[in-house]
Amino acid sequence: MKRQQITTYEQAVEYIMNIPRFTTKNTLEDTRQFLSRLGEPDAGLRILHVAGTNGKGSVCAYLRSVLEAAGKKVGMIGTTGTVINGQVTPTMNTTPESYELHQSFAKMAEAGCQYMIMEVSSQGIKMHRVDGISFDYGIFTNISPDHIGPDEHADFAEYLYCKSRLLNMCRIGLVNLNDGHFKEIVKDASCRLYTYRVKEDRETKADFEASNIRYVSRPDFVGTEFDVAGKLDMDVRLGIPGLFNVDNALAALCVCSFLGLPKERIVHALEQARISGLSLPVVYNCGGYESVDALQMLEGLVDIYLPDLKYASGELSTEFSHAADYFEKAKLALDEMYRQVGRPVFDTPSVPPSAPTNVPLPSQLSGQPSAADAASVYPSDTPLLRRGMIVRHLVLPGQVGDSKKILHYLRDTYRDNIYVSVMQQYTPLPQVAHIPGLNRRVTEAEYQRVVDFCLRLRMENVYIQEGDTARESFIPPFDFTGL
Repeated sequence: MKRQQITTYEQAVEYIMNIPRFTTKNTLEDTRQFLSRLGEPDAGLRILHVAGTNGKGSVCAYLRSVLEAAGKKVGMIGTTGTVINGQVTPTMNTTPESYELHQSFAKMAEAGCQYMIMEVSSQGIKMHRVDGISFDYGIFTNISPDHIGPDEHADFAEYLYCKSRLLNMCRIGLVNLNDGHFKEIVKDASCRLYTYRVKEDRETKADFEASNIRYVSRPDFVGTEFDVAGKLDMDVRLGIPGLFNVDNALAALCVCSFLGLPKERIVHALEQARISGLSLPVVYNCGGYESVDALQMLEGLVDIYLPDLKYASGELSTEFSHAADYFEKAKLALDEMYRQVGRPVFDTPSVPPSAPTNVPLPSQLSGQPSAADAASVYPSDTPLLRRGMIVRHLVLPGQVGDSKKILHYLRDTYRDNIYVSVMQQYTPLPQVAHIPGLNRRVTEAEYQRVVDFCLRLRMENVYIQEGDTARESFIPPFDFTGL
């Protein structure tokens, strides 16, 4: 067959339909399966895949950090897009279509990449986007109910089946032994299997174990220290706090040990991960009613503070939260948070912190963006907040005056040195149906009066909400899912 340049899915389908043995009777699934066999599956790259409900992006970032510190050229495909030599190309899906994958493999090989790190989604597997790819190493971080619905997976069983198929597509697999579904994940695995875990009080042993975890805050280092034992014996300093980061870093360093990378390079890369900017900022989400003493204990560990400022009125805070001193205590807490993180800092040097660019929040976007939309809304040079404070205020029904007092205080105190999110998503639940003032939603007119007040105050760094956000689907389950 004569090769031709294929740049869109439609062109790929048209190309396949012109092949004599392909007819209109063939299904979309047939087309996807055929597309996956058109390219050169590996282009000479060593391919590492990461799967799981949570932690995929972090593990990929750690892997990239360690490999590059060891002098290896690395390409990456995942949530952030396709990365080749530091150049980011946005993609519509975490795992792109197969023809896009093979194009990226070829570009990585042409750029001299030796390794390709890839986030593989359950949809990517279900849609045959990774058919025909032979992965050298695979990491399975964890699984919990997610991506279940009409356009995704019929139920959790299907979701787990799709995820676990990756252990039949790699030579060596590494699975988190602490996951509650471990036995189901590995029962049909055909790869050479290894396990890792953060050590708990039980007899089951993993091949790689992290223990003696210490959170460290010193002038020369802020992060986490832990010991690794089993098939790898080393002490690790990770430049990011958090137990979940220990899980993710452990998975990455285990694979790096298979690659024969020097221990000192692995240790140095993980210690410097935060300095390298490869980690997500640490965000502290709270209700605003915080102790200054407790906040001072967090100094140096938090990059972005995300507090609420609920009420200015003592009567409202007493009636609805039984905290007459809410506003006075919250003001002191916000002052301490601002003292620690200061004015907003972004990761794009060309945009000065004093004049940040507002970017719509994901919740303000409707529908599924195309790759072009993703590139225009979140271009590769879009500044992302790395440090600062975002204060949230939920407008309550009948309390426009109180909202104005809060916004006036924030404007007078912090000017445009913080961001403010003005939310309209108050949703009355059955438990408050008998409470006047809380038993209805905020009207469009009420919310618009608050937004207009922001404009009159000439507040620039303000996020507002559009559309119907006052729905129970916006309320988290608060059942510790994913923790």
